[in-house]
This record gives sequence, C-alpha cells and structure tokens, in this order.
Amino acid sequence: MTGANGGWTEEFLEISDGASGLQALVSRAVGLDAAALARLQQRGEFVEVFVTTPFDVVASRRVRGTASRDGAVVSARRLLDELVVYNSAEPSSRHLALGSPRDPSWPGALPPAQGFKEIDRVPVDVVRTLADKGQSLARQFSGPLGPPRSLLDQTVLEVSSAAADGRGASTATGTSGTSGAAGTSAAGGADAGTGTGANDAASDGAASDAAVEKVEIPMRMIFTCTSLGLIPGFAAATEIPRHLRVAKLGRWVRVDAPFGTVYRSTRLSLF
Repeated sequence: MTGANGGWTEEFLEISDGASGLQALVSRAVGLDAAALARLQQRGEFVEVFVTTPFDVVASRRVRGTASRDGAVVSARRLLDELVVYNSAEPSSRHLALGSPRDPSWPGALPPAQGFKEIDRVPVDVVRTLADKGQSLARQFSGPLGPPRSLLDQTVLEVSSAAADGRGASTATGTSGTSGAAGTSAAGGADAGTGTGANDAASDGAASDAAVEKVEIPMRMIFTCTSLGLIPGFAAATEIPRHLRVAKLGRWVRVDAPFGTVYRSTRLSLF
C-alpha cells in the first residue's frame, strides 16, 4: 500500500485459507524471540510467510492469499495479533493490517523458491530423539544467551542422496557428551504428503544426479523444527506424514516438516 508521496505506509496480508497453521508457527516464533520478523513472498495464489528465529535458521509456512507486496517485512508480533483476531469466532475481515514495513531489518535474501533437490527422508522419531539429547545438553551448558554455539553448530545428522540402488540413507551422528543414535536408514518410500503449509521438495523439478550427494544437518535446524512445533506429536492424526524431507540447492539446506519448513545457508552468515 503506497501513500501520496509514493512511500509504503502500511503492509497487509489477506488470507483465504491456512490462517490457523500460520498462527501456530508465528506464535512459537514470537515466543522464542519477541522481536522476530516475518517476510511475505507471493507465489501465485499463495503467500509464503518466513519468520526469523534465534537459531540463525529461517522457517516458513504457506497460506492461500495475497500480500501487500512481494518481499514485505513486518513485525511477527503484529502479524500474530492480527491472526488471533482473524482466527476468532467472528473475524471482522480477511484483511490483516500489518503496520509499517521493516525491510531494512531483515537479515538478508530469502532462499530460492525453486530448484531444490530432495536428498533423503528422515523419520520424525530420529529428529525427536536428537532434539531430546540436545535439550539435555543445553540444560547442562547453556548460559545467559542460551545454548552454546558449539552445540548449535554440531552436525547431528548426515543424509545422502540416492546411490546406484536408488536408496538414500541417513545417519544420526549423536551429540557431544552423548552416545550417538544408531545409524538409521531413512530411505524414501511412498510419498505420504507434506501436510498443510509444508513445501514439497520432490515437486521442484530439479534434475536428478547419479552422483551421491551428502548433506549435514546441524543441531540448530533440529532445535528449530521442534521449538516451532513443525513435527507431529505421538497423538497426531494418522494421515499426517511421519518423515521430514531434506533438500539442497547450492549453499542452502531445506528441511520440509509436516507443519512447516526450515532453511539454513551453509555459509558462515545466515544469508
């Protein structure tokens, strides 16, 4: 939305479907960081909503709707307040007023929208076990600023792409101070779907590569998935997938969970 002088006066988001799932994500993001930001990316009839996290990992969830403009950055707290009203018993409007833009505060570019290659799938039980071990260590060694960077940066899961036999593999490497989980095969099987709001790595259309490709997953990505509630609990409906997809494109690693997606750049800085 532009003012008389051509400047942006207020951002907005209009949602026709997916608001409850987005509220769950944004609520947890704000719970982790009261100053979290949200960025809106228009993708056809959908809007991908990205949120920042204190783990130097960005997370996203998709809704059907229209953003005020592609790339708009807003306060996640303001977005959450509007979503609470929208998801109330009698919302007054589908229009979420998100306040002034905060584009300069966003930490960098967004990950590519297309081109990711799926490397492998990992059972949610493996991720949950790794997160539990990481949380135990975090309680022992965390300081005023939270878990130590050495723990967040530690590779706890390695996945590899399909080899000649057409099967990928993943191995939980464990965390320092704990015994690693047994190497766990997560070879791809029938696609059970990605759940509402999660991206589909297999639909990107990236060309297959005969060479085996390996991806390392650090604890910070595991913490993000669990802290934001992106993986289903034991009581989740049976139709909810019980696996996470790991995909890669250049310096970017993507993990598609049933209730959202997390991205991380493999360079030293987040973006």
